Amino acid sequence: MSWRNLIWLSIILCLAGLALYLSRRKQTVVLPGEAAVNDLAAVVQAYKVIQKHSYYPLPAAKAGRGGIEGIVRQVDRFSSYIPPEQVASFHQRVEQGELKETGLRLAVEAGRTAIVGLLHGSPAKNEFLAGLEVLAIDDVATDDLSLQQAREMVATPAGGKVSLRLVGADGLPFVKEVKSITFNAETVTGIVRDESGKWVHALDDAGRFYYLRIGEFVRDKTPARLHEAYCQLDDPEGLVLDLRDNPGGGIRPAAEVADRFLTAGLIVRTVRRHGKPDVRQAHAAGTYPTLPLVVLIDGGTASGAEIVAGALQVHGRAVLLGRPSLGKWWLQESRSVGPGLGEIYLTVAECFLAEPEPAGPSPQTASSAPPAKRRDRPGLLPDVPVEISPAAREQLQELRLRALVAAPRKERPGAVRPAGGPARAAELKRSILKLDAQLARALELLRAKRVPVARQPGSRKRSLPTQ
Repeated sequence: MSWRNLIWLSIILCLAGLALYLSRRKQTVVLPGEAAVNDLAAVVQAYKVIQKHSYYPLPAAKAGRGGIEGIVRQVDRFSSYIPPEQVASFHQRVEQGELKETGLRLAVEAGRTAIVGLLHGSPAKNEFLAGLEVLAIDDVATDDLSLQQAREMVATPAGGKVSLRLVGADGLPFVKEVKSITFNAETVTGIVRDESGKWVHALDDAGRFYYLRIGEFVRDKTPARLHEAYCQLDDPEGLVLDLRDNPGGGIRPAAEVADRFLTAGLIVRTVRRHGKPDVRQAHAAGTYPTLPLVVLIDGGTASGAEIVAGALQVHGRAVLLGRPSLGKWWLQESRSVGPGLGEIYLTVAECFLAEPEPAGPSPQTASSAPPAKRRDRPGLLPDVPVEISPAAREQLQELRLRALVAAPRKERPGAVRPAGGPARAAELKRSILKLDAQLARALELLRAKRVPVARQPGSRKRSLPTQ
């Protein structure tokens, strides 16, 4: 064999060895006799007992998935198992902020189940369905379904499509099939939509105080949508940032949003079991003009939303108003279990807020190494506690649903409700402010100039930063 061929053979062998090494690093390999196998001997024993004595056979694949799911449940309440058939849609939803559904939304109108509208981004061809009464869903009469059951069947049909029996403009029933599609979820919204479908952010008629609602934190999309919406505000004198019912999302987009309102200081520190803590700092560049800021929180404010609200509270940049947040100070990431087995959405780090100066550490701001066992940490406490009655909360959910869906472009004869328009949008906004005691209180504080403004070094008062 020539020297040239020997050299090429050596290179090929080296590359093959490197590929094998990297693949083993990427995928966890179980070897016979190692401690993990002995640790789970009881699980194998239970499987053997089931196989021997169970009246119903247990397929090995099903047993494997069940074992994985059972182990993950023992880690903590935030970790979960993702079956292989759900992995793609999981990453699509969590990492890209994409929905796969019909976009249709239902409500009860005049005692009848009706389509009130569609989520933004749903196919325009389906807009004519808005306002029509729904008699049956997949041959199940809506009279036999709760509103929640009907909503779930319509929004995310199991087979990717749903059959609706509707009442047409002529009063006669007809059948329409609607398919699920993939479209981007709106992560940043306003209070209502105008007649053109654009979000209205002004809380008052004079346009001095504005409202921005963040529904979740999705990689680059949420910071970009926030900046896009902020640039539309006309010389604001005060701002309400609504983080209620925000389940969180990624650390990076949450830190980027907090950075828009802070000029300096620590935003969040994440501590992993191994390695150095990850620290995210605020920067003066790109900071929004300093103005009074009220952040709305409640028991549904979690994870990344708590990082944003907590960082702004710690640095004295905003007043928190509402109810205590959830207290989810842990970061989850997905890890592959193996070919055909899916993934584990696993808690991998604990989050701590920036420590204020010169105050001492608190359960949220203390620098800490990973604890020996799980611990519960309280959520954020609002500076201004404001409750909303259960009845008002239920009515608000319906009003926000009507504000969220896109209004039909033209009036449809035979529709249960009238088409959208300026008068309807204004009436809807008044109804929301009347029922939403937390939002109304925030607006009251801004009008009375009772929201202190923390002047941070390097903050820009009037000039708007670029993307």
